[in-house]
Amino acid sequence: MQAYLSEQPDAGDLVRGSGGVRKVRWARPGGGKSGGVRVCYYVRTRAGQILMLVIYAKNVRASIPGHVLAQLREELEHGQAD
Repeated sequence: MQAYLSEQPDAGDLVRGSGGVRKVRWARPGGGKSGGVRVCYYVRTRAGQILMLVIYAKNVRASIPGHVLAQLREELEHGQAD
């Protein structure tokens, strides 16, 4: 996953209201994309970094609201996340 996102940082769809967070579907072995996980990440282009924000299974959680992802991104950008 890390290599894939490093090569294609804009692969995921932009999450509305998140301030630039992207979400990509990732297949689990033997499960296909529909049975896989969702990976939310933020690309810091100037720094050459990809911040992995959340990884979750779709069968556990349908989605995470954009404003929640924006808050998490802000906390990571300013070094406030635990």
